[in-house]
Amino acid sequence: MADIIPSILLTIAGLISSLLSYHDYKAELHSAICSANDQPTGCKLVYMIPEALILGRIHLSQLAPAYFTIQLALALLTLAGLHSLMQVYKILWLAGAVTIPYLIYLEAAKARAICIWCTIMHIVIVTQVIILYLL
Repeated sequence: MADIIPSILLTIAGLISSLLSYHDYKAELHSAICSANDQPTGCKLVYMIPEALILGRIHLSQLAPAYFTIQLALALLTLAGLHSLMQVYKILWLAGAVTIPYLIYLEAAKARAICIWCTIMHIVIVTQVIILYLL
């Protein structure tokens, strides 16, 4: 089961990035880590688009830490011997990967900006799917 260790490390990287994104979002767009000036740029512009809210209530930066926390729990439980959870783990990663083109579209076309935290999470998710399904 040593092959799960790279997956756990990727999950932790995604979780850290999602927590930094959440911190920026909760900083009320004034003192975000990813942008030091007063003009909205990068992450701030992405956070402000209406499409970043699911059902008008849950911001994507709030959902991302939950997604990666669930992934980490599934990976650790798989490592602990509950191998049947590996399929759920893989399905959730695939579900995340399927949403990435839409999320990139929102950044590029709607916000006209790129958020570094989002990009890191996208890379983590795509890398994880490649590892889990192609290797």
